[in-house]
Amino acid sequence: MLAFSRSSAHSLLASLLALCALPALGAAQPGGLSWTLSSCATTSGDEMSLQVCGSCIGKLTAAFADVPVAGTVDVDVEWSTSAACCQKLEFVRLEHFTGASIGVGGLGSSTAPSWCDPAATPCSGNAHFSFDVHALDKLWIRLTSETAFCGGSTRVVVKNWSFTPSPAPSLHAATPKTSWDAGLVTLDGANFDPAMLVRVDGVDCAVVAATPTQALVQVPAGAPGWSELELSNALGSASFVHALQQRPSLETTLNPFVPALLSVRIEATSAGAYVIAWSPQTLAQPMPAWPDAWYGLLLDPAGLTVLVAGSIPASGVALIQFPIQLGGGPHAVPAQALVFSNEPPLASFTNLHVVEF
Repeated sequence: MLAFSRSSAHSLLASLLALCALPALGAAQPGGLSWTLSSCATTSGDEMSLQVCGSCIGKLTAAFADVPVAGTVDVDVEWSTSAACCQKLEFVRLEHFTGASIGVGGLGSSTAPSWCDPAATPCSGNAHFSFDVHALDKLWIRLTSETAFCGGSTRVVVKNWSFTPSPAPSLHAATPKTSWDAGLVTLDGANFDPAMLVRVDGVDCAVVAATPTQALVQVPAGAPGWSELELSNALGSASFVHALQQRPSLETTLNPFVPALLSVRIEATSAGAYVIAWSPQTLAQPMPAWPDAWYGLLLDPAGLTVLVAGSIPASGVALIQFPIQLGGGPHAVPAQALVFSNEPPLASFTNLHVVEF
């Protein structure tokens, strides 16, 4: 049996993608967007044709475009295949606030039953997709090939594009993005006006001043973690879930290369210390640990298990990795951290974050 290190796995993946990649082929404009294409994609007028590369396996970004303004994309997709090569087509929105990849539509075993059954080729079909994009996002089109050296036997045509700009307010940036108490936040975007309604986690915020592209708003103190920001004018509304963050906050992910390794990010207001714990049960309301702590405990103390403790550097951001036991899954266990800082809030629990493994 062959054993691959992480570095050799990265090298193999890079080699496979290099076989598929070509420099940008100029300003292709389907949907009015300026697309950068791989060798698996070509354009003619408003149509984009995609083929599985001869030696590619795994996910391949066939094309991507920067989205200048918020709006709605409508598009038709036709496909045909003579072999079980391309198993999935995805439209992915790369969120500009966090870099997170958010699937907004596609065809495949995990997204729709209308994609080809590998046991029933040849086959063909068509579908229509409509999805929203935000200003400054990137829009990706991805193909997933399960078999190398397909010889181009799967072909996809993406056509009849339309892009409708949204008249609702759109958000480009919020400054400051993080806080722990009430304060003024500057919003940069488009389609703003003084009568615009601003809500954070459902709570109305006072608009102190507004121009068509910038607004100064009074944001209330809230629970730790990401806050949902909603902007509304007379023509529409839009929500943004990764625009504002209340500190101290906690996020966890499983390491993609070593699934038994949990990656944790803690954002505090300054240098300090942390204790991370989890519990199978949670409380309905945060329980204050002591009178001057800002946010309380949401884990049930009866089943609480301390996982790890450590220090937070001067940046206020601690990145931690530690092993967890994976047996008997799947699991979804709520975790929370207690954070001590050199600046207010001097002590506070973070938001809950569910660890899934």
